[in-house]
Amino acid sequence: IFAASTLRNDKFVIPNGYDWVGFDCYHGTFEDCSGRSMAWYVERLRSKLISNQRLIAVPQAIMPAQATEGQTRGMLAENDKYMQLICSSPEFIGIFPFLWDGSEGNLGAKSLPAVKTKYHTMGKSVLKRSSE
Repeated sequence: IFAASTLRNDKFVIPNGYDWVGFDCYHGTFEDCSGRSMAWYVERLRSKLISNQRLIAVPQAIMPAQATEGQTRGMLAENDKYMQLICSSPEFIGIFPFLWDGSEGNLGAKSLPAVKTKYHTMGKSVLKRSSE
């Protein structure tokens, strides 16, 4: 899993031996995640794949423990755009959000029922598509 900033480097290459690759970018929106759209990052990785490599998605699933329901819904709405891209791209074979709690007052999907449910549904969709 690469940091989005790594993908912006002109010399970025996927190291040998990687079967699955993905990136994380948790700051910003679908249209502007550190200066680029999520679609740009996906295309950047896609352009570097060799025939046996596949993509994984690493969507945001961590929220501050004090986040409101509205903030959680907002994060999920942004991730819906990413999920639409993922579900329409055959190179994606899985979704790997941050699941566990614990870092400095944050919660992961494990403790956020709406987030957990959303990613279970999306993961099943990707798995169903890849088994067809």
